Amino acid sequence: QEQTTGLTFAMWGMLGESIWERNTSKHPVPEQLKSVFTTLATTLMARAMESADEPVSAEEEGDWKRFRVDVGDCLLDCCAAIGATPTLEVLAPSIQQAAQTAAANPQSWQQLEAALFCLKSIARYVESGFQELVKPMLLSLATAHPQSISPQVRRQLLVCIGSFARLATADCLPTFMGCLHGAMADPVFAPEACHSLRQLCEVKSADMSQHLELLFQINDNVDQLGRKEQNDFVFAISCILATLPLDQLAVSQNRVVRPVLDKMMALISSGAVAEGSPSCARNGIVITLLERLVSTMDALSVRSQAALRTTASDAQKGDVDSKAVGQTVLAVAQEVLPVVFRTLQCCPQNSTVAEQCCRVVKHAINACEEAFAPLAQDTLQVLVEGFRASSLSVYIWCMTTLVGIMGTSAQFVPSLVKGIGAIIESVAPRFVALENISAHPDIAEEFWDMVGRSLRRFPSEVLCQPWFAGVLDISLLGVLCGHRHATIACLLFWETIIVAEAPRGQREPPTNLVAASDHVLSQYGPRLMEAMLDATSGYHPRRSFEPSVVRRAADVLYAMKKRASSVTPEFASAVLQQWPADRPPGDARRAQFVRALEDAQQRRA
Repeated sequence: QEQTTGLTFAMWGMLGESIWERNTSKHPVPEQLKSVFTTLATTLMARAMESADEPVSAEEEGDWKRFRVDVGDCLLDCCAAIGATPTLEVLAPSIQQAAQTAAANPQSWQQLEAALFCLKSIARYVESGFQELVKPMLLSLATAHPQSISPQVRRQLLVCIGSFARLATADCLPTFMGCLHGAMADPVFAPEACHSLRQLCEVKSADMSQHLELLFQINDNVDQLGRKEQNDFVFAISCILATLPLDQLAVSQNRVVRPVLDKMMALISSGAVAEGSPSCARNGIVITLLERLVSTMDALSVRSQAALRTTASDAQKGDVDSKAVGQTVLAVAQEVLPVVFRTLQCCPQNSTVAEQCCRVVKHAINACEEAFAPLAQDTLQVLVEGFRASSLSVYIWCMTTLVGIMGTSAQFVPSLVKGIGAIIESVAPRFVALENISAHPDIAEEFWDMVGRSLRRFPSEVLCQPWFAGVLDISLLGVLCGHRHATIACLLFWETIIVAEAPRGQREPPTNLVAASDHVLSQYGPRLMEAMLDATSGYHPRRSFEPSVVRRAADVLYAMKKRASSVTPEFASAVLQQWPADRPPGDARRAQFVRALEDAQQRRA
């Protein structure tokens, strides 16, 4: 009964959602309900095994996939109710029986495939029981000849290897690597194999370094893989390379990066990298190569951020290590970014090319941190010119990252201010009308994120610019733009001004920032309150009630209360008077803010 089954899954889903929210020490799951979920886990496994046959029509395939998703979601609810390890223990007898049946008769693969699917569904929450209940079966299947297991079981096995990657021990890795390597040679299984290899290398990069030469051999022929598989593989090998000693990192990465750069330069020289070129289409070779560079720089950025997250007790060593990593990654970035910049200059208006190029640049900035300084000026120029030529928001998105990292450099701040001014000169004229802001929410979001971050990094330089007053005027419209992310970014910008906190590395806020805060409260406070009321209470026809916008507006309201409530108009004062001295958390803050807004709306009406 398909309709009845769907309704039943919906009921379990709602119950599971309630358990996820309330399952705490103060609200434990009742024992009676735990016994129900224990039975549910067994029932789900049995139903999955009964329905394991693959569909024969497109309509059946859709129903089958929805059923599988529902089973996986309900198994996660069982993990919430009784715990992941008890859920695994409940499923274990059926899994072991399915493995024995498939070993005796490979044609009876359905139950084992369903068992592996259920295992994969709960893998992310399993903390114990892997060694005893899961590892032996995975190793047995991984060492079996590919012809001795069905394609369906093999596909689920590959997925399970990646899903349980964080629990895999060093003795498992050679077997798993051999299984994945064999599957990568088959286009049917390459997607699952490459993705699982990525998961393994991401969490077990140091242990996987013993397979580096084999991975280099695969990398020499990586073009034979599909586009997504190439990205997964390059990220996987880059994760391993990022753990190498710093004196080996740049040289080893060059073995991965150099072939990509050579192909990119050949395409540029031949004129294939140009607006409208098939090579630059969404599925073109240029995008595929850029995505491989993204994966490389992303993995290096992970290594760099890990070096920065050194414990406080080892802060001095961590500081040295992070700087050393930044300098080492800079050597890779100095090879990569000139080619990326050439690509952008050839087709700055191609949104897909621009997005991938900016992702490479963003990861490079994050990976190098302050060491990015030698490349900062060229990067700034390319981003500004790219936005002027195309008005694509990804350029501002990347610019915000540059502001965040290099905004603490006194030598580079004047260049940043000039670049931000150039972007504002291009954006401001079109944002004088609310319709234009609403029509370009992506640009609006990145625009206020960039200006807000620059204000937090170097407020003194921003506040004295002639364009800043114009930014304030259009920011009043931004609150009403009708798009959640853009509105939140705009409200965060207002909060930054009102709070007037000291920028990073300084104890006291600049004098002109405090003065600007007072000026904003006195000159813009009433209109800002009007805009926030319209944006959050549904008064304005462009806005619908949006809780996340209300929460951010509550932060702005709290900042206004803290700074100077006397400058607000009568209806805003009524709101502020109801605002508690101590900021309440989460839902309580939102509820109080909503009640205050409703009262203010009545007064205004």
